[in-house]
Amino acid sequence: MNLRKVLTLGAAVLTAGLMTLSSGMAQATGVSGSIAGVDVNGVRTTGTVPVNGIFKSGTATFAGFTAGCIGGTVAGDVDRGPNTAPQFRFSSLSITCDSPLGDDAVITLVNNASCRINVNMVDDNVHDLDYVDTGEPKGAKIGNVNGSASIPNVAAPTGPCLRVTVLGACTFHVLGTMGVNFDEAIKTVSGVTYQDIVLKGTGLTTRSPSFGCLGLVTNGGSITLNNIRFNVKVTAGTTGRGINFYN
Repeated sequence: MNLRKVLTLGAAVLTAGLMTLSSGMAQATGVSGSIAGVDVNGVRTTGTVPVNGIFKSGTATFAGFTAGCIGGTVAGDVDRGPNTAPQFRFSSLSITCDSPLGDDAVITLVNNASCRINVNMVDDNVHDLDYVDTGEPKGAKIGNVNGSASIPNVAAPTGPCLRVTVLGACTFHVLGTMGVNFDEAIKTVSGVTYQDIVLKGTGLTTRSPSFGCLGLVTNGGSITLNNIRFNVKVTAGTTGRGINFYN
């Protein structure tokens, strides 16, 4: 066989291989659909699984000031198995950010059953075990699992549920709705396996600022969460695909 024939045959084999690979990659994305349930560490039987997380990154904008956030924690449960929203419940949440008053603003969720934040994931474009829902979607492209959450409006003495304190003198609370994204991609941080949950959006407002806020925080002022990201794990340990929303 001469060299020209060898090269021609090699090109044909390579082309066929690339076509097969391309076809396999397309099939790997699977068929998407609305959320039918959640499996956790490969298990789909109905149950409640504790989760917790630590702050990773993000900023918040309020009182005309964009504050870098520097720490925080989140904890709660994920509902495993076939279910309807809410799929997550936050029983505790804290975020520490800079503030226009020159000291840290500490945002804290009251630890009470009536103040739990229900997270409703309502995405209609999730996939089963064949594909990881991750990243920012562009058009029909696969992306993070999307949802939202509202801050419970609970009267005193239990409420207000989500409280903010700056310097101990400036206090106010927060009401409204925030967007929530869940990134199914598995990440390892300092040997621990995590996934990410992201709080975002412009639906939160400040309420009842105290005199110590010096007029910088107004009643009904807007709060914007600029991708407040937490590394979240199953409390007992995340394994395999971790928390996976399936259709």
